[in-house]
Amino acid sequence: MRGLQERLAEVEAQLHAADLAQQRFARFDVTLDGDLLCPRCWIDNEVRAALTPMPSKTADDITRCRKCGFEITIPA
Repeated sequence: MRGLQERLAEVEAQLHAADLAQQRFARFDVTLDGDLLCPRCWIDNEVRAALTPMPSKTADDITRCRKCGFEITIPA
């Protein structure tokens, strides 16, 4: 019975985290003061972190989060 209760608590925590992520995503601002913001930092921790442009060997734009290191490639 204890294992079942622990599993239930685990699933409830995951559902709560998913609900928070959905709420945060709905309030996500793409930019702040002209800087693109990291969606991962906002959704996971509700932190506004700027993305930094990175050098690219292609025509694609690459940005990396200053806080978590998340990298986004924007196709040309």
